[in-house]
Formats: sequence, C-alpha cells, structure tokens
Amino acid sequence: KALKCDWNGNCEININTRHVCASCRLRKCIMNGMQAEMIRGSYSKRYKINKKTNDMVNPTQTTTSTVVARLNQLEQ
Repeated sequence: KALKCDWNGNCEININTRHVCASCRLRKCIMNGMQAEMIRGSYSKRYKINKKTNDMVNPTQTTTSTVVARLNQLEQ
C-alpha cells in the first residue's frame, strides 16, 4: 500500500506529531539517511501470518530505488 499525505506533504514531524502522517515521517527518515531495508511491514499482519503458520515470516525487502520512486509519486 502506498503512503499518501492528506496535507500536501507539509507535515511537521517531531516527537509529538510523528504518528499523524506516515508518509511525511517516512520521507523525513529517508532524507536523514535511513536505509530502505529497515522498513518493516505491519506488525499485526506479520503476527497473524506467523500465528497461522508458526513459521518465521520474512519481511518484504524493499530497495532504495523503490522507496525513492514511491516518494516521488507522493510529491506529484
């Protein structure tokens, strides 16, 4: 699922507002040097899959170019 900012990408991200807009938070993380491989999927989704199969669920690997492409789409 692609993240989309409801406020035109102008959200202030700080310790108090970081949960308001996931799109702007991700953009700020990437701009500050976070590696795309560190992005995790939804905890609850992985928990449900893990509970069903009792196996370790491998998180989807995301490349830096994929994340940059998604961020560029959000800015348009």
